[in-house]
Amino acid sequence: MSDDQFTKLFKYVEQRFNEVEARFDTRFDSLDSRMDSIFGAMDTVTKDQETEETERLAMSHQLDRHERWIQQLARGADTELAIEG
Repeated sequence: MSDDQFTKLFKYVEQRFNEVEARFDTRFDSLDSRMDSIFGAMDTVTKDQETEETERLAMSHQLDRHERWIQQLARGADTELAIEG
C-alpha cells in the first residue's frame, strides 16, 4: 500500500468516525434532554408525596388530639362512649 493510498484510507476512516461521533453526540444530547425531563417529573412526584405524607402526619396528630379531648369530655361528663352499629 502506497503512502497516498494509506492517506486516503486514513482520511476516509477519520471522516466516518467523525460522522459516527456526531450522530452519537446528537443522540446523547436528545437522551440527556429526555432524561432531564424524566428526572424533573420524578422530582415533582417525590416532592408531592413528601408533602402529602407531611399533611397526613399533621392530620393524624390532630385526630389523636381530638380523640383525647373527646375522651376527656366524656370522662368529665361521666359519659360512656360507644360505637353505634
